[in-house]
Amino acid sequence: MPRPKRKKRIRDLVVVVPGIMGSVLERPGDKEKLWEPKGGSLLRLLRGKESLALPPGQPDASDGVEATGLIESPAMVPDFWGLDSYTKLLDWLEETVDFQPGQLRRFPYDWRRDNRKSAEKLATESDSWLRDFKAAGGSAEAKLVIIAHSMGGLVARYFAEKLGGWRKIRLLATFGTPFGGAPKALGLVVNGLGKWGVRFAGLSEALRGFPSVHQLLPTYACFATGQGKPRTLAEEAPPGVDPGLLADALEFHTEIREAAESNAQDNEYLRAQLRGGYRLRPIVGVCQPTPQEARLQGGRIVLSNTLDDQEQDGDGTVPWVSALPVEDLGDIADGTPIPKQHLALHASGIAFGKLEFWLRGYEAPKRTLATRIIGLGLEVADVFEEREPVLIRVTPERPPTDLFVRVDRLDSGEEVVPATKIEEKNGWACELQPLPVGNYRLVVASRGDENVVPIEDLFIVVET
Repeated sequence: MPRPKRKKRIRDLVVVVPGIMGSVLERPGDKEKLWEPKGGSLLRLLRGKESLALPPGQPDASDGVEATGLIESPAMVPDFWGLDSYTKLLDWLEETVDFQPGQLRRFPYDWRRDNRKSAEKLATESDSWLRDFKAAGGSAEAKLVIIAHSMGGLVARYFAEKLGGWRKIRLLATFGTPFGGAPKALGLVVNGLGKWGVRFAGLSEALRGFPSVHQLLPTYACFATGQGKPRTLAEEAPPGVDPGLLADALEFHTEIREAAESNAQDNEYLRAQLRGGYRLRPIVGVCQPTPQEARLQGGRIVLSNTLDDQEQDGDGTVPWVSALPVEDLGDIADGTPIPKQHLALHASGIAFGKLEFWLRGYEAPKRTLATRIIGLGLEVADVFEEREPVLIRVTPERPPTDLFVRVDRLDSGEEVVPATKIEEKNGWACELQPLPVGNYRLVVASRGDENVVPIEDLFIVVET
């Protein structure tokens, strides 16, 4: 019988910051919550979401919506963004760390809004939490350890660099944070939800008006019109993008970059980093086919996995180069590459291993993951129709001994497609029979090769 894991005491206060769509939203008094993935019912979640829209022309105006918790079931918007719940991460933290009362905090926020507002809220609440923790007997030397997924890393980085939070932060660990944005966000802003926009029209239009979605737009040169090299959105923007929201979003990123560059000249800031103070440690998804470039064709955005005619990867949503702070692009030594999809980076055993070192104040071993493990790239559509076969393609870094795919219902966990072998002779591709309308989790793994890192994704099946 395995011995129970021995919990470790740490001195710092831990804060978990979710990504876009990762906080439950509700209006006090309403019978139903505006946004709460529940029981894996993605289809129900995506329909009839006009009420999520911000006041027209007044994105900063209050509409009475409050963020009340972190999601406990997966969320996904087709052809845009997806994320698993934060339950696995929180459970791992509870099993690993011997927390004192008030030492582990969750930071829900209104992910529709300007990330500056969320960063200001994080600054206020974390200051109060840290003060209360010390007053209740916590270490007088306690600082913040912030674990941030996806867009939550932008919130935390703005707090750290622009609002001076680095003085109170010992560690900022980010999972798939789009520091340089993501072309997928540009596809949403220009195209809506594409072929699925009619089915989910309310949600599609609401998302396109959020300041936060615009702050996910790419800041690097990736917008191609067919004339010359790709350009930045500051140089040229496609039709259909709100110029005010775009300008404000680009300014948001400029504020972070300029603050970080200014801080790097500050002796106190530099001493803090040398003496075990503020550290930024990005975890970066790799091996997944990921849009890198946005091409304008017929007034619409067409996404491409190549940039400057070279194929790059990432976590399926965020290009690897974007998941590193802009000012650190020349040195990726502090970025930890993990072959996982964006939605599951924060729920990865490999990431937990790194995080355990960092929580204890150590640097994780800098062994190259690629020499020890085999990553799998996974391609599967977000949505299928009920009479449509489910197509899967896997791209292993190196040939594994064998691979299989399994599909479970998201709500019940019931296995609907038992382990099915994926043949190398088919180019590591597999076609599954059509599935009933519903929500599903797909897992690809190896039966005989322990070096293969399992990969998973979500998809939904809709009525024809």
